[in-house]
Amino acid sequence: MEGADIAEAPGPLSHSALSEPAFLYPATLFGAFSLSFALPALPTSSRRLFSSLVGAIIWVLMFQSAVWMPILLSLVCYGLTRLLYRRRMAGCVVIALAFCFANLMRIKAMMGWLHLPISGDLAFYMFTLRLGTFAFHAEDSQAVPPLTCFMSFMLFFPGIWSGPTLSWRAVQDTFDNPNTKARNFGGFLLKRGYECSMHWLAYLLLPRFNVAAVLEPAFLEHSFWYRLFYINIVLLVKKAEILFCWFIAECTCAAAGVGCDTSALNGVNNDVFMTYNPTLDWSQNIREVIKKWNSSVQTWMALNVYKRLPIKIPLLRKLVTTTISAFWHGWDAGYYLAFSLYPVFELSQDLVWRYRWPMEDRPIMAKFYQVVRWIVSQTFIHYSQMPFVFFTFSASFIAWRAVSYYGFWVMGFFFIMGAILPHTGLEKREPSLQMKQQEKSSSGQQSPEGVKRSLSSQSTSGSLLEEREKEQ
Repeated sequence: MEGADIAEAPGPLSHSALSEPAFLYPATLFGAFSLSFALPALPTSSRRLFSSLVGAIIWVLMFQSAVWMPILLSLVCYGLTRLLYRRRMAGCVVIALAFCFANLMRIKAMMGWLHLPISGDLAFYMFTLRLGTFAFHAEDSQAVPPLTCFMSFMLFFPGIWSGPTLSWRAVQDTFDNPNTKARNFGGFLLKRGYECSMHWLAYLLLPRFNVAAVLEPAFLEHSFWYRLFYINIVLLVKKAEILFCWFIAECTCAAAGVGCDTSALNGVNNDVFMTYNPTLDWSQNIREVIKKWNSSVQTWMALNVYKRLPIKIPLLRKLVTTTISAFWHGWDAGYYLAFSLYPVFELSQDLVWRYRWPMEDRPIMAKFYQVVRWIVSQTFIHYSQMPFVFFTFSASFIAWRAVSYYGFWVMGFFFIMGAILPHTGLEKREPSLQMKQQEKSSSGQQSPEGVKRSLSSQSTSGSLLEEREKEQ
């Protein structure tokens, strides 16, 4: 998973044979959160130094003896940016180099050729995106900031390994805006604190549900319903683990002054660092969930990859973007398998969802259909997420076999229904009505104005935002 996917102990599902102290992840998460309150209280002239010192400590803790990797890659990418920014090649070259370097180090670590702890593997996610953010900023603005500003951006400690990915503009505003301490974000922290506590309770279930147990032959001796329940609980707990890290990181960003907006109700525009909205857990559409999962990274991919590809065919652009996203995740086959499944599941669901079902205008039946749609969406999402958890083709298919490949059976049934429904006389939904229903089912998502502010903060020039608005 993106950004905050905390790795298991050494075993068949691990990327590395190296383990970390149990306190490392909570120490860096809660340590950064505690120190973030000090950043707005400092004079603007001292914020870069303070943030860089904290970020450097986190780098050392996460990469350990492999700390030379981010240092070397940072200097090389900065040099390439200075060399190529006028030719508008800096961003593409930098992200290609950064993604390839990170995956090469992961492969070498797996082979035992060098030392890369699992924590360093995780830190590569946000680190490589920040390198790309800087290169694209220089390319768009046709100016390369000094090396000191570049390093302060790379070492900005909120979300440094867990996400969210932050734009150049958002970080510079946090450093330079003297009014970041004059805001009231208590409501946001309380809301996220409550959500963190709920996900922490789910995370406590993790020791009782061992992921590796799913791959054991003895697991098949249990009943189908037991296996289905067990695997879905494992996936829910892993998701809770990731969301817990993201929510703490969002609170860290808010406390540090990222997205400070005195006109907002809570004094903070959380669209700038939004990673996930819990209301998506009740979504009835797999496309909506996938599109808004880790939304800060999705926005990064949309603005810096999808929008910049010189390809006019939308489907091909999407395919290339998702492939690059999978490569950013790592070299494991499970990532590519999952990304290839998402569009197929979306298509099968759309073939059935686009029709008004019998008696849907009655309140009781409407509620019943909503429950059915939610169950089907969760079925597709969990089934397609298995490769993210089990990493390899073989492990993913073992897990699928343990639940009798139920996701593929449901998908096949939906394709058959999609071929039959056009001949039943059922009324098609109006596209606008579908969108309204989706927005209603996920109330609490970003408002149109919030989306605009988020896109504006992510883009380094107004051209990308204007292009997005024209398409809308």
